[in-house]
Amino acid sequence: MFQQLNKKKEMYTKKLWVAKLVSSCQTLGPGNRGVLWVSGCSRGCPDCIAESIQDIKAGTPVDVEVLANQILSWDIEGLTFSGGEPFEQAVALSALCKILHNKNRKLTFMAYSGFTLSELKESKQSGIKTLLSFLDILIDGPFISSMQGDLLWRGSFNQQIHCLSPRYLNSFNVAGPSEGVEIHVTKTGKIHWVGIPPAKGFDAQIEITLKNSGINLEN
Repeated sequence: MFQQLNKKKEMYTKKLWVAKLVSSCQTLGPGNRGVLWVSGCSRGCPDCIAESIQDIKAGTPVDVEVLANQILSWDIEGLTFSGGEPFEQAVALSALCKILHNKNRKLTFMAYSGFTLSELKESKQSGIKTLLSFLDILIDGPFISSMQGDLLWRGSFNQQIHCLSPRYLNSFNVAGPSEGVEIHVTKTGKIHWVGIPPAKGFDAQIEITLKNSGINLEN
């Protein structure tokens, strides 16, 4: 089910391949959250909205401790992992969670995965059960364009919200609508969107609208 890590990847257990990082987001999980997109995904799902980061080398290897110190400087409720496929870097993400948890026990952790929760629980891949143990929320299952809907934190109806700890039980409406998307501008002037498009073609319309205004989105 999971690609076995090769020797080269095993060398990066203290490094995480990072595609993108934002320090504030309110559309990918409860409260104000940091979001970390890992690069690399072997699934190759049709209509993937993150196709540009399926190759692990689309990202940059970052030392886990350096990354943790950066995240600890943010004023956030928690951290959300997306990608790419976070569970293909479960060892490094577990190491990151451990550092963050030891230094700030109030932080919550949420992750997206193209694998289902049952698949993850059955996996023998190193680090997966450890990463699951740190998570408060898991959004599981691949995005399926034919099942796209206006859903809270999810892109399609097959995806489920799993509360893996008591911290968010009954604290939000699982059946609620999408929180929409946010437009972010980096310090260097690059623009990108963050969130879950509520309907088919919504993300493409954003890009067209901005291009008509002379603004190009960052991939």
